[in-house]
Amino acid sequence: MKKKRSTRHNLLVYSRLGQRLRTAPFLIVIFGSILLFMGWLPNHSSVQGINVELLKTLWEGRILLIVVILCSLALFVLTIIIGRGSYVQVRAVTLHIRAGLLAVNISYKRIRQIRLGQLAAQHPEETLRGSDWALIEPLLGQPCTVVDISSWPWPGKKWLHKLWSKFMFTHDGNSLLFVVKDAMVLNQQIDGRLAALQSSAKKGRYVDPLARAIQAERKQRGQRR
Repeated sequence: MKKKRSTRHNLLVYSRLGQRLRTAPFLIVIFGSILLFMGWLPNHSSVQGINVELLKTLWEGRILLIVVILCSLALFVLTIIIGRGSYVQVRAVTLHIRAGLLAVNISYKRIRQIRLGQLAAQHPEETLRGSDWALIEPLLGQPCTVVDISSWPWPGKKWLHKLWSKFMFTHDGNSLLFVVKDAMVLNQQIDGRLAALQSSAKKGRYVDPLARAIQAERKQRGQRR
């Protein structure tokens, strides 16, 4: 019997980022192809009323033009991968996160608490400037999943902040932030997995999410003391 795969929740920040980044390489591919075709014309058909010498110059530089087109095409494909291939998935052993080109697995033992939040509360509109505002403006009212963790997986907190979008983190940078289409479902899936693992570890003894949150808060207060 084939094992059913858990739901992949697309990261909406990266979906938006992929859409924005793919515009430039797409246009370069289109206009580069047009220029290449125009340079090809004088050598294979009679062309009148235009500067043939200029077109021949384009054809002489066709190698460079082809390289630019191929590089832009590769970049276009990469932006599609970034936009559509960035997700968070609740797996049996770890919480799997793929953001951009970096994938990370977080052990459920590292998770202290999960909660429902809102992107606008973590990154207020008045603090956003330029490209940041254009990127997440449509998502500001979107509910999101906030995950508080006790420690950071490889490559560590510092490098994750450099390699991932800042909108993958809360405003203080100490917790993970997942902006997905249905944050409530993601919260339930993570909480269900945490409960299942805790129940297994305690031989069937179930601790509800509220009690687990209270325990985590007490533990955090004890560490501060």
